[in-house]
Amino acid sequence: MPTKPGKKLAPPNPVVRLYMAEDLRQEVNGKMSAIGLYPDNVVILRLPDDIPDPTDSKPLHFKSLCFLFNISELTQATTISIDLEVNGKRRQFVAPSEHPSPGPGRSINMVGIMEPCAVTHFGERKLIITIGELEHIFKYEIRRESISTTGDVPEQDTEMPKTRKRALLVGKKQLTKREPAR
Repeated sequence: MPTKPGKKLAPPNPVVRLYMAEDLRQEVNGKMSAIGLYPDNVVILRLPDDIPDPTDSKPLHFKSLCFLFNISELTQATTISIDLEVNGKRRQFVAPSEHPSPGPGRSINMVGIMEPCAVTHFGERKLIITIGELEHIFKYEIRRESISTTGDVPEQDTEMPKTRKRALLVGKKQLTKREPAR
């Protein structure tokens, strides 16, 4: 297999794992902490029925979407990069960089963060991590789950609890949802 100038071949079988979460933090001891881990790499956004699906001109934004790539069995120094593919359009997410071998039995972590995360459509996306000249493709999905904003609300004889507002940005419009105060 011919190599591109400046690129080094990856070892025959590096092992790459992907974890997705709302937030990733590196601890003092070097360990990574994931907050709000997404099972099966599926993000489900719960939206009221009256909110239209996002579009290119009116995207939906949520706080953050974080990706942790854990790469093991990397036996030599190599170049690693990450691309994002949405709607068949591929763009660079993490620029190529040189990584030394972490040594036997060790791994390296690469983190990508979208903050805020803009959603222009629901559906599948791809993250492509290139190690040397080998591509590892990971699929993830952003789905919508509708929550009803209508329905019968039983009458209450007692005073309503204090509320706080939780905001959700849709395009430039801010929507609020009332929920009980804690």
